[in-house]
Amino acid sequence: MKQQNFLVLGLGLLLLLAACEKTAQAEQSAALKEEAPAMPDSDADIGAWREFRIPPAIDFFKYSEDGPQYDAALGRRISNGDIPVARVWGWSKQGKIAWSVASTSYGLGDTTLRFVVFDAVNDKNLAEFVVNSIDLFGEEMEAYDQEQMYLSIKDKILGALKEHEILESTIDFLPFPIKRNNMEYACSLMNIEYHDQSDFGEQFITKYAVLVETSAGNGRVINTFTPRFSNTRQVYICGYIISPFEERVVVVLAEEGLKWDGFSYIFSGCHLRVGF
Repeated sequence: MKQQNFLVLGLGLLLLLAACEKTAQAEQSAALKEEAPAMPDSDADIGAWREFRIPPAIDFFKYSEDGPQYDAALGRRISNGDIPVARVWGWSKQGKIAWSVASTSYGLGDTTLRFVVFDAVNDKNLAEFVVNSIDLFGEEMEAYDQEQMYLSIKDKILGALKEHEILESTIDFLPFPIKRNNMEYACSLMNIEYHDQSDFGEQFITKYAVLVETSAGNGRVINTFTPRFSNTRQVYICGYIISPFEERVVVVLAEEGLKWDGFSYIFSGCHLRVGF
């Protein structure tokens, strides 16, 4: 009889503990739902879903000792000159990265702002918006700044961030080699093709491939490019940006044209566990 009573008592305690655990899980789930931001129902709600904040500028040449205007004796660049000002807005969990760049032309002194959502899986642009300072503000150069230019396409930027599920995250722009997975990954250019330009008395790059190679001796060409400028003097490997969600990076390159061309940044995606 006593044994039967103990069994009943034990079963009651187990049921009570299960009920308490279920209640606690329900309360925790409800709390998480309250904390989670609601997804916007319409374009009018985009601003509430993600506050519009312009990311900090990133110097893509900060690791390039052979980069433009670099003074070896001083150990630094003597000025930024017309080097484009880049910003990274965030990554998606599907391998997309949003970034932007503002470039000032050598001739007119106008600024062109370009915002891009880049697919680092297939190496293609999924969204792109371009605006020019003269179109916005006329030729009065003192009448604008980059913040005003970004605000002019604020709704388009927020729409693209929403559509492609770009999330705010800490952006780490780092130099090669990449140190991951108990290996080092180096990056180099190969199969560089040139053409002679007699008008300028020098050679210009017409094609190049980007090679990523591990310390284990495995490597692969992640992409081959034809430069944006017909007169491309140099291509720089600036560094890489790694996704906070997976073992994927974008390699950041910079193509340097003639003085009036300036520089063009190029992204190329690479998964660190595929093909090595």
